[in-house]
Amino acid sequence: MLVRHQAAVCPPVRLAVLLLLLLLVAGCALQSYEPQPLQVRQTYSELADRSLDAPALRKFMRAHGRPADDGQSLVWDEQALVLAALYLNPDMQVALAEWRLQQAGEVTAAQRINPNLNVPLEWHTDTGDGQSPWMIGLVFDLVFERRGKRAARIERAELQSAAARIAVDEVAWQVRGQVRQALASLAVARAGSESLQRRIEVVEATQQLLGRRQELGQMAAFELNRNRLELQRLRLGLSEQRRQVVAARNRLAAAIGITPDKLATIDIELPDAAALPAAESVPVADVQGLALRERYDIRMALLEYAAQEAALRLQIEKQYPDINLSPGFVFDQSDNVWELGSAWVLPLFHNHQGEIAEAMARRRLLQARFIDLQAGVIARVANARSEYLGRRQTNREAQELKAEADRHAEQMRRQFEAGYADRLQFLRARQVAAEADQALVDSRAALLSAHAALEQTLQHELNASNRTAAVVADLVDKDNAAIAAGAAGTEGETNP
Repeated sequence: MLVRHQAAVCPPVRLAVLLLLLLLVAGCALQSYEPQPLQVRQTYSELADRSLDAPALRKFMRAHGRPADDGQSLVWDEQALVLAALYLNPDMQVALAEWRLQQAGEVTAAQRINPNLNVPLEWHTDTGDGQSPWMIGLVFDLVFERRGKRAARIERAELQSAAARIAVDEVAWQVRGQVRQALASLAVARAGSESLQRRIEVVEATQQLLGRRQELGQMAAFELNRNRLELQRLRLGLSEQRRQVVAARNRLAAAIGITPDKLATIDIELPDAAALPAAESVPVADVQGLALRERYDIRMALLEYAAQEAALRLQIEKQYPDINLSPGFVFDQSDNVWELGSAWVLPLFHNHQGEIAEAMARRRLLQARFIDLQAGVIARVANARSEYLGRRQTNREAQELKAEADRHAEQMRRQFEAGYADRLQFLRARQVAAEADQALVDSRAALLSAHAALEQTLQHELNASNRTAAVVADLVDKDNAAIAAGAAGTEGETNP
């Protein structure tokens, strides 16, 4: 549509000034580029300098009740170490950054389509009858997007952002699991070292006694050699246990986000298998329901499916064209020309059939994946619960065997002191008790591992309220404050 209107001469300079003013107004909202190059030495130095004594970390831990009172000293138990890990572990920063990326996607999805500004400029050689040689104008291209299309795009971005926020909680749970697993391994390795040391002391005493008897001809060399081989095996086992102690401390330091030397300066309170809750009091159906409600992958899969529903709706909305209008004004050799054009995309060759088919197929794929995920969770929960209950039963039996061996060793001690048993019988009884103690240590290690596996499968704390989610919420608030402060600091750095 083109409308011509004869009017007084409009100098091209006025249009140029108006255009310049529009560009200046738009330019005031531009942001300036700030380079932030990665410096390998600097980042390495920052990682190496991380410490459990950092004031910011201690302030964060006090805000979450560790220590409970200002006058108390901080006990580095499981909860304290998990708090430190949630604050320092680099995986948490990655998860927060990925969530920020999805939040930025929400802003992008909500943006409306900017209008285009065309400035036609021509100079004519024909200037008869006093006409101006210039033709200059302003023509806008305005796109009016369908409301349903924009709403679907915004909803999809919001759901993806919500899934990324749940992913932050999932990473926090994984960090907590890494700390607990490393602590359990450290407790097992230390207990195993102590138990092996006690067994070695008994076998060494037995070796000395057997050696004296063999010298006196009271015992065959075979018995002495068999005891010597047992002693060597135990010493090798002790060396392996000490290596496992170091490895467990290194894994614990990595889970927290510090170097192993920073961990060597604190005393760690290790978990006790005797304090674990009785999972047999929870029916298997309730455990499965808990997992299907609490697991982060279930919740993320639901949000991912809802986001795909929005994506399908967006492709269907694209079947209907947007409205493109092009109003403008042109000064054409003394004529004022007002014009209004319009344009549509004609669906001659396709109308988004391929995109719609892909979106529907992706939705069916997510449906199948969700059912598969649910089935896998149910199976893993049942297996983890059965394993935990079996390990508890084994631990009870090991406790009973240890108590029986201790009673027998005490009985032989009294008989030895009364002269009714010789020293070798007494040492044999002590060795049996030490072996029963080692079996109890191994059963507790398996019980700790089974308990951790059950909690990881449920993604829920069995012996306390879910404090991890509250800690993550606080970290998110602090990250929001830091981003807001950074944005405020750059407000004065925009281009004029």
